[in-house]
Amino acid sequence: MKITKPKRAIVIGMLMAMVIGPLLVTAVIEVLHNKGSEQYQNVYGLGIAWSSLLILAAVFVGAFLVALIARAIYFWRVNRGL
Repeated sequence: MKITKPKRAIVIGMLMAMVIGPLLVTAVIEVLHNKGSEQYQNVYGLGIAWSSLLILAAVFVGAFLVALIARAIYFWRVNRGL
């Protein structure tokens, strides 16, 4: 059995999950402990509220779901010949 190299998108997705995942978990914990308005310092020294980070994540998840549904509808239409 030949083992193939992983695709670049899978590797990049896994790295992004490893970087962003702990930050989102920390944001959820802070918001659940009523500290959502507290800020953390990003790389550039700007203060960002924990709740803003969760809102941004929700927007990205929503955009991904819309794109996934649009792709499913597109392929359904192509297969049906519409």
